[in-house]
Amino acid sequence: KTYSSPAAKQLAAQQLQSRRQGLQESVMHYYNEILQLCETMDSQMTDQSKLIYLLQGLKLSLQKEVARQEPKTPLEFIQVAQKEERLDQSYTQAMQ
Repeated sequence: KTYSSPAAKQLAAQQLQSRRQGLQESVMHYYNEILQLCETMDSQMTDQSKLIYLLQGLKLSLQKEVARQEPKTPLEFIQVAQKEERLDQSYTQAMQ
């Protein structure tokens, strides 16, 4: 269990509200940062809460497809999101 100061928790909460996956940012990088912020804000945070933060900032090109798969845990989220990211990239490359 990690301890975070009240200021660190507040900052993590603000970052979680505004954090969005960058257009060129990998799903894995985004996922790791969100989970780190979740841990800082609340080391006892439920998987359901983590999933809300993960989905809300996911880039729009992936959001609908990942949500449709209804991941139940962060691990399921990253597995689905990485699969969709690969499909998205191969589709984009094929269109060029």
